[in-house]
Order: sequence, then structure tokens, then C-alpha cells
Amino acid sequence: MLIYYRHLVVTQSELLELRMHPTEDFLAAVAGSHSLRDVTKITFKKTNPNLLTFEFAGHGREQYLVEEPIDCIKSIREAIASYLQRADK
Repeated sequence: MLIYYRHLVVTQSELLELRMHPTEDFLAAVAGSHSLRDVTKITFKKTNPNLLTFEFAGHGREQYLVEEPIDCIKSIREAIASYLQRADK
């Protein structure tokens, strides 16, 4: 069984999920993409704080296991706020 490691990448307007190649370093494919505007909620449970649940408008929910959940949430919230400020101008 192959395990694909994934990375979350925040751009100016999107949240990307990159799936790393199992044997080639520095090679990845975009496995998912969501507009920052579509992120409606980010949560985690106290019993497993590294498992983040993202809710997307019109796209359901997705869960990601992250190493630094608080920093991840903070970065994404800042990106969303910045994106919404630019979109309102």
C-alpha cells in the first residue's frame, strides 16, 4: 500500500492540497483546490487537536492531519481576511 503525503498550501486566493509523489522528492500534484472565500469553518477537537476539519460552502467537509494546528489555522484565517479585504475593493 502506498501512502501519499499531502501538504496544504495557502495562496492569495486559494487553499491547495498537494499530494506528494511516493518516490520522487520535490514532485507533487494538486489533489484539491478551494477558494479562500469558500472556507466557512475550521475546527479541531481537544481529543485530537492535530486533525483539522474544514467546512467549505457548497463543497462539504474535509479533514487534514497537521503538525502545528494553531499556526495553520492562524495562517489560513489571516489569508482569508486579506483575500476578503482585496475582494471588497
